[in-house]
Amino acid sequence: MVYHGQQYAGGPVWNPAALFPVLHGAHIKAETVCEFLPAQLQTFAKSDDPLSAGVVHDPAGKRCLTAHMGKHLARGNSAGGGTYAGKGLKGQKSRSGSKIRLGFEGGQMPLIRRMSTLRGFNNRWRVPYQPVNTGTLQERFEDGAEVTPESLRSAGVLRHLREPVKILARGELTRPLNVHAHKVSAAARARIEGAGGTVTLIEAAGDETTATEE
Repeated sequence: MVYHGQQYAGGPVWNPAALFPVLHGAHIKAETVCEFLPAQLQTFAKSDDPLSAGVVHDPAGKRCLTAHMGKHLARGNSAGGGTYAGKGLKGQKSRSGSKIRLGFEGGQMPLIRRMSTLRGFNNRWRVPYQPVNTGTLQERFEDGAEVTPESLRSAGVLRHLREPVKILARGELTRPLNVHAHKVSAAARARIEGAGGTVTLIEAAGDETTATEE
């Protein structure tokens, strides 16, 4: 046999270190060696290269038995991880089993709960409109007048022209008006055209499209 084991109550414990003097530099294929190894160590690299200590892997194939074993801490300063073992002085994080969940701030109100609790979201593509009702058009304009954003601004209906205008159907309208707006509700369109007026939609690029009743 090319492995070494010690008999305990729970069964033999295989010592991978006992393999290294035997396998190091030996020109023998992994398939041949695996025939004499227990299931715990039958995970050699399948290659034609000479076997060495660096080709022995654990059964999962993810961790080498001779490398990547992790840094040994608290084994003396000569090992490079003595004194405080890289954990610093005292405190919760220096204790064994210290696992602080993400966002925990020691008991004080965490940041995620200190922030605003308003629900919903802001639509970044929302286009705000300035609403104008048909009842306002009835009061501010004469028969046959041209209703445009500029004329609404001059009449004191609008405070600015930075936002598009939408006509809504609140209030009666009996005057025939030629309305030019960016948007018109279906009910407002019916009232304007029912009074003998016209509706012209203002496009975003500046072009105007006359809306005809279907």
